[in-house]
Amino acid sequence: MFSHGKKLQPTRETKGLGRSQLKSHFRDYKAYYLNYIGVALKSAFPQLLSYTRFVALIPPVLIPLYAYLQTRKVATTGISFVDATLIIVCHMTLFFQIN
Repeated sequence: MFSHGKKLQPTRETKGLGRSQLKSHFRDYKAYYLNYIGVALKSAFPQLLSYTRFVALIPPVLIPLYAYLQTRKVATTGISFVDATLIIVCHMTLFFQIN
């Protein structure tokens, strides 16, 4: 596994685990997209969209993607991924005044 171009040394906990079993060092998908795909894989994706544009293009393909993924469904493993990007909708002072 690589972290910013440097190879991570295996620890007692990670020794013997495959790459897919190691915990990612990216906090969320946005960090993965910007820091790994946008940097390390730039040559593989020469016309890569900005993250903002990529997110804006998600809604029109969401239903076809869902339909495709339903055809590929297998037994669940209990592992999930959630994008934890903070979205500020109003100032906290205003929030408490409304409630």
